[in-house]
Amino acid sequence: MAQRLEAEGNKNFNGKSKWDDGSDKDDIGKISVRCEDRGIRYIRFDYIKSGQPQYNTFPGYPGRGILQTV
Repeated sequence: MAQRLEAEGNKNFNGKSKWDDGSDKDDIGKISVRCEDRGIRYIRFDYIKSGQPQYNTFPGYPGRGILQTV
C-alpha cells in the first residue's frame, strides 16, 4: 500500500528548502542518478502523464561524476 509523505530536505543553491514534484502524474518514466566520489549528487525523476512523457530539469549543479539512468 502506498503512503504519501510530506516533502522534506535541506536548502539548496536557489534557497528552496523542500522538494515536491506533486502527485498529478500517472507513472515514473525514467530515474536519473548522478554519482561522484563523495556520493549521490542528485536524483531526477521523469514522469508519464496521460500517456505522454514529462521531463524534469536536472536539480542542482551538474558537476562531475557518472550519470546512470534506470
